[in-house]
Amino acid sequence: MTATEKVRSQLLELLNNGQTIENMPFNGMDFTGIDCAGVTFLNCDFRQCNMVGGDFDFATFHQCQLQKSCWRQATCFGLVFLQSSLHSADFSNTKLCQSKAIDCDLTDSIWCQSVLDQCQFVQCNWAAADLSHLKAKSCAWVACGWVQTHLIQSQMESCVMHQADFQAAEVSRIDWQRCVLNESRWKSTDFQGSQLAFTQFIGANLALCRFDGAIVHNTGFSHACLANVSFCGCALTQTQWVQVQANQVDFSNTDLSNAIFPQAQLNACDFSAANLSYANLSHTRLVDCQFSSTQMDFADLTQCQADRCLFSDVSASYTKATAATGLPMALLANSSLREWRSQDSASAST
Repeated sequence: MTATEKVRSQLLELLNNGQTIENMPFNGMDFTGIDCAGVTFLNCDFRQCNMVGGDFDFATFHQCQLQKSCWRQATCFGLVFLQSSLHSADFSNTKLCQSKAIDCDLTDSIWCQSVLDQCQFVQCNWAAADLSHLKAKSCAWVACGWVQTHLIQSQMESCVMHQADFQAAEVSRIDWQRCVLNESRWKSTDFQGSQLAFTQFIGANLALCRFDGAIVHNTGFSHACLANVSFCGCALTQTQWVQVQANQVDFSNTDLSNAIFPQAQLNACDFSAANLSYANLSHTRLVDCQFSSTQMDFADLTQCQADRCLFSDVSASYTKATAATGLPMALLANSSLREWRSQDSASAST
């Protein structure tokens, strides 16, 4: 009997005698046809194991080594990983339902074309993992790291990602609708061509990100930090920007109709050729912003404060600008204007 066959025989015996298996060296073993449902593995070695074909429903892996283990095309329900290493594990084309991983290393793991349903991941490191074409629904990621993770063309619906770090992640052409991404960090991320409707970036750090051409309507950016961000050509209708901090943001050629900006701080932002019709900019502070060929019909500018802003060829019919400061008289008179630059609000007249 080979060493592998001996370990396999010991495993089968242990499975018959109890539900917890500890300190077993399974590395390199094939689990095809083995029923491990409901079993707890503690401090076991599964490196380079073939898990495909085994039954792991409701199994728990606690402090286990699962580097380069293969789960390809497996279907697992209620699977649990605790404080385990899954570095370079292959979960491609896998379906996980109501499963979870807590404090696990998932760096360089592969999840291409996998399906996740109602799964939870807490304090897991997904750095450089490949989740391209992944489909996830009603999943939660809390305090996870996604640095340099590949998320190209992934689809996520009604998912929550709290305190996530997505710096330098690849997310082009993603479809993440109705997701919540509170307090997440996305520095230098490229969202070009993505579908992000009804997603919430509340309190997120989006410095140096690009959303050019993305579909971002009904999305929330309230309390977010945006510096050197480009939304050029985006559909941003009915977006929420309450108390957002925006510096050098490119809103040119965007559709911001019915957007909400109350109490936002907008510095050196470009709204050239943008549609701000019916937008709410009440109590907003505008500094060094440019409004060239901008539509502002029916916009609410109540108590808006503009300092050193350029208004050129602006359409502003039926605007509401009660107690606004630093705005051109034409805007206050609900008419269009050719060109006007505001001074500091302290010296500008209303």
